[in-house]
Amino acid sequence: MNRRNLLRGGIATVAALAVLPALPAATQEKAPARRNLLVALGAAGATSGAVGQAVCNLINAGNRTDFACKSHVTTGSTANLAALTRRIDELAFAQTDAVWSAVNGKGEWNGKPVGVLRVVLPMFFEPISLVVRQDARIKTMADLKGKRIAAGVTGSEARTNALDILSWYGFQPDRDLQVLPLELGQALGKMVTREIDGFVHVGAHPSEAIARMVISAPIALVPIDGPQADAALKQQTYYVPGNLPGRLYRGVADQPVKTVGVRALLMTHDGLPPEICYELTKLLVEQWDTLRAANGAMQPFQPAEIAGQKIAPYHPGAMRYLRERKFL
Repeated sequence: MNRRNLLRGGIATVAALAVLPALPAATQEKAPARRNLLVALGAAGATSGAVGQAVCNLINAGNRTDFACKSHVTTGSTANLAALTRRIDELAFAQTDAVWSAVNGKGEWNGKPVGVLRVVLPMFFEPISLVVRQDARIKTMADLKGKRIAAGVTGSEARTNALDILSWYGFQPDRDLQVLPLELGQALGKMVTREIDGFVHVGAHPSEAIARMVISAPIALVPIDGPQADAALKQQTYYVPGNLPGRLYRGVADQPVKTVGVRALLMTHDGLPPEICYELTKLLVEQWDTLRAANGAMQPFQPAEIAGQKIAPYHPGAMRYLRERKFL
């Protein structure tokens, strides 16, 4: 073929290529797929349910292209952490005491520490409240001797918390008092019928269910304080001191009541991509007031709580953002 024919052939080839359709999408660079974050909330009616739904609403409202959110109800912290460990969920709410047990191989995790759990953010404080009938003559923890107290169903975080606190004051169930395994709804009913003298409640106040109950059964809130609590808080660092405001319910005293509680942490596992956790943490911190407006359990953002969280390691993506903001 002479030079003229080669030139003609080259021109024809270029012309043919010019009219070919664009390469199929499969051969082009793909945009990252949007990741669906499944969030484990907690038991029905728990504070984590309302806060978790607010988190999902916040994520989904922005029509993000990197991740979306969907939530579901569970039986509580232990189940949530188990699901994270097996990568069933991407995010979950869990109390600090349950996280500590998992990380250190205690309680339900006896002898099997979980190394994959990571913290995104501390979210809110859950006070532990000793609620008693006003006519039960219980003013202090010492007055519980011989009484009938409901303390969550067997295996629940509420029951674990209640038994911990009773042990601080030297009480043994069945020997010193009756500790009945009742759900909150059952406990409220038995307060009205005077079948129990009080109950331990783990969660934010005010509670609509408790507010309805006090119409028929006036209540008092008993302080969880004193040297026994002070000593326990130094050893069991997943518990923190707090206060219950006065006038929480009709007939309750005006003065704040000292108590203890746990913090609810937003948890993930070590397989969540760092860039997603970074963007999630950034969104939650910058929109904290939006979350507060959605649920009264959310307190003003406290940078000191970020640095003070020592229960489990932060996820690298969360840590990067928190360090950029000088919170760590």
